[in-house]
Amino acid sequence: MKLRALALSLLLGALVATAVPPALAQEEDEVSPACGDYQPNVIIVDGFVNSPTTVSLDQLRTMPDQTTLSINFVDRLGAVQHHSETGPLLWTVLDAAGGVQVPPLRAEQYQGPNPLVTLYVVLVAVNGYQSLVSEAEIDPSYGHERVLVAHTEDGKPMQAAPYAATNKAPAQLVVPGDTKGGRYENRICRISVQNGAIGGDADTDGS
Repeated sequence: MKLRALALSLLLGALVATAVPPALAQEEDEVSPACGDYQPNVIIVDGFVNSPTTVSLDQLRTMPDQTTLSINFVDRLGAVQHHSETGPLLWTVLDAAGGVQVPPLRAEQYQGPNPLVTLYVVLVAVNGYQSLVSEAEIDPSYGHERVLVAHTEDGKPMQAAPYAATNKAPAQLVVPGDTKGGRYENRICRISVQNGAIGGDADTDGS
C-alpha cells in the first residue's frame, strides 16, 4: 500500500508540474536585463525614436500594413523551415513610437542629406538573444525591405508556435531575404534604434 501511495503521489506531482505552461516557466527563469522593464507579451520600443513607447500584442495585431509572407530558412539545427508569417512591417512598429529620430552628428561625421543611414535596429528576445537590421534596410526611402514583426505563424498566434521548451510569443522577426534563420528571432521583448556612427562625442542610444 505504501508503494502504491508513493507511486500515486509521484504521478500527481508530475501532472501538476506539466500543467504549468512552459512559457511561464521559461520566462521566470530567463528574462534578460536587456529587455528593460519587462512585461509578458509587451514590446518596448525605444532608442532613437521620437516617442519611446510599449506595444502590446493586441496593438501589434491591429497596426496598419499587416502583411503575410511565405518564407523559407535554414534553422539552427540545419533543417529547412517553411512557414506563413503575418504581422506589421518593422517600419510601422517604429512609426508607433513616433518614427525614427535624427541622431546628433559627431565631430568627425558628415551625413549631408542622409542623417539616418548610420542607424540600426536591435531586437532583443526574452532570453537575451539579439539581432539587428539596418535602418536603411527597412526605410521606404532606401531598401524598403518587407521585414515583419510577426504575431501569427501558419494561421496561429505565436503562443501556439512551439520553440524549444516554450513558444514564440509575443512576436518573431521575419527577414524574408535571409537564407539562414539567425535573424528570425522570436519572443521579442524590446526593439531599440541605435546609432552606429564612429566617434566619441555623441549619444549612441538616444537616451
